[in-house]
Amino acid sequence: MATVKDVRRAAVFQHIPQLVKAMCYCKLNMRAYYLGPMYAVLFRRLAQVLKEEMQEGSPLITVHAYVTLAESFRFADELRKWTSRAVSMLILLSH
Repeated sequence: MATVKDVRRAAVFQHIPQLVKAMCYCKLNMRAYYLGPMYAVLFRRLAQVLKEEMQEGSPLITVHAYVTLAESFRFADELRKWTSRAVSMLILLSH
């Protein structure tokens, strides 16, 4: 039992431990008119934009992004303020 424990401990400490930031996945829907203010908020919050897609037959644009958990507090309020409440969003804890 002690040997297995020692081997596991050695394997873990053989690599450099890393801190990982918790990330939130954001899916944002809005009209194209509000893309500028939305991107301003995302970049201010240090978000990583994954993709932007336009929905066919609709004036809505969907933006997928990652925001760190620390930067996501009051994110929805700020986004609604800058886009005049024209954005609908889904925020999920991702990884």
